[in-house]
Amino acid sequence: MEFFHRIIFVGTVAALFGLAPPGWAHEKMQHKHGQENTVTSTAPVTMARTASSKSEIAMFFSHLKKPEYIHVLINPIPIFGMGLGLLLLLIARFRPAEGLLEAGLAVIIFTGLATYPTIKLGQKAYDRIYETIPLEGQMWLDVHMDRAEKFQYLFYLAAVLAAASLWTRKIRPKAHRRLLLATMATSGLCASLAGLIAHAGGQVHHSEFREGPPPAGSVRKAPPDPAPDSKEQP
Repeated sequence: MEFFHRIIFVGTVAALFGLAPPGWAHEKMQHKHGQENTVTSTAPVTMARTASSKSEIAMFFSHLKKPEYIHVLINPIPIFGMGLGLLLLLIARFRPAEGLLEAGLAVIIFTGLATYPTIKLGQKAYDRIYETIPLEGQMWLDVHMDRAEKFQYLFYLAAVLAAASLWTRKIRPKAHRRLLLATMATSGLCASLAGLIAHAGGQVHHSEFREGPPPAGSVRKAPPDPAPDSKEQP
């Protein structure tokens, strides 16, 4: 049974961290209701003439040089990692199995560490994509980055608590139990906050999900620009 539990764990991690990012990065394309198909029989010829001379592998490696592309690939890690870590800790608490508790703590530690490059890459990508998106997308991008920068320290705290809980597991059982409960509470909070951050991020490019600008309370307030023709009267 122990070997079986380990196989389940490895398979779950592989599915979440291996398959989820490419799926998250996929742009959903839909035809508008009632829109007629305008593709003609000459489409294959046109596509052949305009096709890129690069192979898909070459495109992939060129994209890896762009921070916005790497950010899209790894930004699901905080929400999936904290959720998976918490799930493993809950299972280990009610149905103890060898290695399951350590695996859950290790996933939370890894997720906390992965949060830092995720945010740094997002900050580098901000200026590169800001001017390429519409105004509502820009407002959602500001909310997305503001939330990520504001809440990132809770993810680091969860990683520290998980490491402390792992370290005290055998040498200080009472401290370990308190740290474990604190880790579970913090990782659950982080998973919820990651969902909130991801919601704002999903509004940036996905116009099919966007129903307008973000709520007034979510936007960072900036001083209004003075009117160009306003002058002080003597």
